[in-house]
Amino acid sequence: MAAGQSTNFTFTLFGGAALAAALALVQPAVAAGPGLPIDRLSAPQSMTQLALVKAQANLAEQEAIVAVIQTQLDAMRRDDASGAFSQAAPTIQARFGDPTTFMSMVRQGYGVLIKPRAIEFLDMREIGGRPMQAVAVTGRSGDRVIAIYEMEKQADGAWRIAGCVLTRDTRPEV
Repeated sequence: MAAGQSTNFTFTLFGGAALAAALALVQPAVAAGPGLPIDRLSAPQSMTQLALVKAQANLAEQEAIVAVIQTQLDAMRRDDASGAFSQAAPTIQARFGDPTTFMSMVRQGYGVLIKPRAIEFLDMREIGGRPMQAVAVTGRSGDRVIAIYEMEKQADGAWRIAGCVLTRDTRPEV
C-alpha cells in the first residue's frame, strides 16, 4: 500500500513542501502570506486561518516530540544509558534512579527498542490531555510492535517521555 493510501499518516507527510502545498490548496490567501486584516476575512476564511495556525502549532509540537523519542532511540542504539535516561520525564527518572537501572528495565521489557531494524513515526493523538506518539518498530529479529509513547511537557517547555506501552503490530506487512 502506498504511503498516501494508509490510514495512519507517517510523520513525513506533514512537513516541508507537502504542508506548504496543502496550505496553498486550502487557502491561497493564507499560503501567500500574512497581510490580510482579520476583519476583512470572511468567517470561513478566518476559521480556515485559525485551523491552519493550530495545525502548524501541532506540527511544531509533533516535531519536538519526535525529536525526543528519536534522541532516546539513538542513545539506546549507541548503548548510551545516560543519553536515553535524559529523555525520560522526572517521574520515570525518580522511579529508576539512575541510567544503569533504567537501561536494565529497558533491556528486560522493551528490548525491541534497542537497536531496532526499522522505525516509523505514525499518528500522534491526545488522550487525557497528553500527547501519545505511536511508533512502528521492527526489531532485529523481525518482530513488529507499535510503541505508544506518552509525552509530558516540562515547565521549561521541553518534552520528555513519561511512559511507553508496546503492543503487537497487526498491520499487514508491505
